[in-house]
Amino acid sequence: EDYEYQLAGVLVHAGVAQGGHYYSFIKDRSSESPKNHKWYRFDDEDVTPFDPSQIEVECFGGKVKKESKWPNGQVHTVESEQFANALMVFYEKVKPVVRPSEDEDDEKSNDGSTKMEDANLSKSTGFDTFKPDVHRSNATHKWQTFLFDAEFQTFLKGLLGLCRLS
Repeated sequence: EDYEYQLAGVLVHAGVAQGGHYYSFIKDRSSESPKNHKWYRFDDEDVTPFDPSQIEVECFGGKVKKESKWPNGQVHTVESEQFANALMVFYEKVKPVVRPSEDEDDEKSNDGSTKMEDANLSKSTGFDTFKPDVHRSNATHKWQTFLFDAEFQTFLKGLLGLCRLS
């Protein structure tokens, strides 16, 4: 009962193992009210509204029947293979976890707040955690790009040749 999740996004691969195209369906959660959450299809530079009731049709492959109505009123049905499949799905937890302590009376401080509230736990987006590694990786990449550049190698070879002559 403590685990309740809602679908927040789907990454779709359209194609076959040897090649294809990726796009996604993402729920805009910027609105406070879940009733106002809208879904969008992100396909390269195109972002268009999407009806979430179509997720099953859009993301689960299989056979698809398409009907065409001819001007003479005749209906023509073609069955084809749907090559778009959900590759990854993203969920968000919608029910908060409330973990009662063993003895809640011991957990209360003088002002009635819990020790957990008093702890002022900090939240992190992860940006600060990974920032030093990203800077280090970028610096290494810059140096490697510079040191292994063909023009720099030619310059160094010429410089070392001059040193040997003298």
